[in-house]
Amino acid sequence: MALKGKRKNNKNSGASLLMGRKVAMPTFISPMLCTLTREPIHHQEYIHEIKWDGYRIISFTNGRGVKMHSRSGLDYTRKYPPVAAALKELGRKMVVDGEIVVLNAEGLPDFDALQLYNGHDAPITYYLFDILWLDGYDLKELPLTQRKGILQNLIEGNEILKFSESFDDGLALYERIKHLNLEGIVSKRRDSEYVEGNRGNDWLKTPARRRQEFVIGGWAESDKARSFRSLLFGAYKNGQLEWIGRSGGGYKEKEMPGIL
Repeated sequence: MALKGKRKNNKNSGASLLMGRKVAMPTFISPMLCTLTREPIHHQEYIHEIKWDGYRIISFTNGRGVKMHSRSGLDYTRKYPPVAAALKELGRKMVVDGEIVVLNAEGLPDFDALQLYNGHDAPITYYLFDILWLDGYDLKELPLTQRKGILQNLIEGNEILKFSESFDDGLALYERIKHLNLEGIVSKRRDSEYVEGNRGNDWLKTPARRRQEFVIGGWAESDKARSFRSLLFGAYKNGQLEWIGRSGGGYKEKEMPGIL
């Protein structure tokens, strides 16, 4: 997907590794989170990235094998074999953070296609935006731009592992993202450290798609063992709750009792 604009050059010397802390490779990382904003921030302290519409995955490679974890720590390694193979082929010991997406014919993220992905029948991409540990060094306390420079040098030219580019002009990127009907942008403070589990002002996310809040007004009883057949939705318009429709799919049976 081509985006025109002034991009931030994140290439840095490998000497940045010397500024990291020598520690053992972690076995779990609680991902750093974003604070929701209504409007894109316009400040030189921030760089801006595409908010990829996919699954957030943190990957651990030890030079021999690969583990890919979801935000909650679930093992997704076998779900995306081409990504696991690409990480292993790098031959590096590292921990990286990114978003797995499936791109459509126009090169845009297709979340529906990602949900249907079976490991073989569609090209898949792992957009990496951070590196947290490399070859014995904890990099989380390095400034973001240095971490991104190290990451970019490691994966440059890889067909599956793609570097998530940064842009200086957040407003221009946001307008471009709206035009393409993508999910939004993420704005990150240039000098921010990677703070596990933190949701503060160092990382901000600005949705570009219009969203509407709905009210679950009731449910239709099921004649089977399920907790309900479908949920009944409404939405407020000019202060009045109006009927929207019903939804009966996409619910796991074990989760259904907790919805009611």
